[in-house]
Amino acid sequence: MTNKHNEAHAEKCLRGLRNSDCISDNVITAAAFLPKSNFQSNRNPPVKEISINHFDSSESLEILKKDKSNSEFGIISFPSNITTTIINLNPQILDASKLYIERQPITGNQYHGNIIYDMQIPHARIKLYAAIIATVSELIK
Repeated sequence: MTNKHNEAHAEKCLRGLRNSDCISDNVITAAAFLPKSNFQSNRNPPVKEISINHFDSSESLEILKKDKSNSEFGIISFPSNITTTIINLNPQILDASKLYIERQPITGNQYHGNIIYDMQIPHARIKLYAAIIATVSELIK
């Protein structure tokens, strides 16, 4: 799968659960996909983002397992095409430049990426999109 930047994505992505709000009675909550309210974007134009891993290989999962600060409460997987699905549900108010998955390797993690939310998306709508992503996510650890 590719996104608007023509970046290749694995079929699934991973997200480490950093706090207990992300899961309740083994149910993944929208909190797992909400950007931090105090997040400061270094991008121009600014965006809200949450870290993910592209599940290209088992090494991607192992990196998250070792990073307890990012996976203390578990690791979940979700389809990498979920942002396209959400856009297709809301084409009159959302396009691929406002919600997408990117690949952005960092030192020590070639699988790293982000879910990008445009700053113009109202917080109530971001909560809705986060809930949709949580609904199709699976707890894998």
